[in-house]
Amino acid sequence: MTKFFVFVFLVLPCQHIFSQAWTSEQLDKANTAKDYDYVTDEEKTIVQYINLCRMYPKQFANNEVKPYTGIKGLKYKGLAKYKASLINELNSRQPAEPLEFDENMYDDAECYAAEISKNRRAAHQRKNCEKGSYAENLYFGKQDGKTIVLEWLIDCGIATLGHRKNCLNKLYGGFGVKIDTHYEYGKCAVGEFGE
Repeated sequence: MTKFFVFVFLVLPCQHIFSQAWTSEQLDKANTAKDYDYVTDEEKTIVQYINLCRMYPKQFANNEVKPYTGIKGLKYKGLAKYKASLINELNSRQPAEPLEFDENMYDDAECYAAEISKNRRAAHQRKNCEKGSYAENLYFGKQDGKTIVLEWLIDCGIATLGHRKNCLNKLYGGFGVKIDTHYEYGKCAVGEFGE
């Protein structure tokens, strides 16, 4: 009896600690940028997590959104409400196709990320980079790729939920993203979504 208790007490918690929320097959299918050498690991993570959300919405709500508490040190107004609305939306959604990584959208995102990395601009105000006919998400801050995706999806404080809508829009099939440095916020990310 004592040996069984020790096994349950020591081994089962270890299995929980090392369990993975996503299978390697799911992660691989979602990473449509994996074969592009010039795309950074962090940019690939953004592509991957947007696609995980699109392809497995209910699982994403449970694995990623529910435990998310926001960026440490940042004061949110209404985070719980925006999280709840995202969870409800994901639980009622049918799976969608992943976004394919698009080199033209990447080039557009790269140009604009370089432009805003050094210059103060109003959101989506371009001066040197021509805008393609894409929907666009911007992010400013030092966070990692997964956090950027969660912030876009929760879209706390954005009444229109524009970032979330872009990530989940079933009409979009292509995506390009670029992360650059930013003179004030450490990093900036530009995501372009299109058909």
